[in-house]
Order: sequence, then C-alpha cells, then structure tokens
Amino acid sequence: MFRNFEGYPDPTAGRAFANIAKEERKAKATRERAVMAETVGATKKRRHPIRRRKNNRRPKIGVMRW
Repeated sequence: MFRNFEGYPDPTAGRAFANIAKEERKAKATRERAVMAETVGATKKRRHPIRRRKNNRRPKIGVMRW
C-alpha cells in the first residue's frame, strides 16, 4: 500500500500509481508485440502458398461398419 509523506496509508494515490504502472506495462507489451510482428513478417515471405495434401480415405475391404 502506498503511504503519503507523513507515513499514513493513502489507498487512493496507491491505486492511481498502480493503474499508471499497469497502463505503462500494457503499452510496453503492445510495442514489443508490434516489433515482433514486423520482424516475423519480414522473415516469413513465401513465394507460393502452402499446398496441402487431400486426405483420400477409402474404406478398407472386408471391414464391416455398423
């Protein structure tokens, strides 16, 4: 808990300082995510789209399905 200059607890100021610190941490994390997205986007440039195999399932001969 935050204490004022006289040493008494000051919950209002404590909450205000906590909210300011929380907003600063949130802004810092947002900036870091943006930088990370830029670097990942710059390194992962594909020339061709990913081609995925189709899973062709054929029923097995001699197996009964209920």
